[in-house]
Amino acid sequence: MPRKTSRNTYSDLDDDDDNSDGNWSSPGLTCRSRVGLAQVWGVAYKIAAQDVEFVMNHLDYREKNGYERVEVIFNPCGQALNPDIGAIVAPTEPFRLVVYLANECNESFAGAANIENIAQTIVTSVGPSGPNTEYVYKLASAMRLLAPGVKDEHLFAVEEAVRRLDMNTNRDLL
Repeated sequence: MPRKTSRNTYSDLDDDDDNSDGNWSSPGLTCRSRVGLAQVWGVAYKIAAQDVEFVMNHLDYREKNGYERVEVIFNPCGQALNPDIGAIVAPTEPFRLVVYLANECNESFAGAANIENIAQTIVTSVGPSGPNTEYVYKLASAMRLLAPGVKDEHLFAVEEAVRRLDMNTNRDLL
């Protein structure tokens, strides 16, 4: 279900994470949140009590290489923002949940980069979780589906640049 999280954070693609989104010779990029700039939209999942330990162990392993586990306040929208998704029974009051954040202390932090450099890294990076291009396409698609009234200019500019470069890369392979 779509929700606003951490009202004072901003998500962008500018943090290398060579363990999950790329490989050791071609580090990928992952989203990083910047405190104080905007909102982060996302989906919260309630984990069954008997599965919490298993799920948290899995996430702790997957979100390695400089991520920190942080508890934040999650601000529910109360229902799906996109009526095409269908009615979702959701809490209406804010609640605490755990997120994994990459930050500038991460040894693989790439620093700020322009859209074209970000897109070039994404198009050429593949890791155990799959191609970075797939991650960007799915993230942008989810934003459009879950929060159609919210325009994440950075994400959609990266997606556009990735599609342009990805099309050229695929054309060269034919």
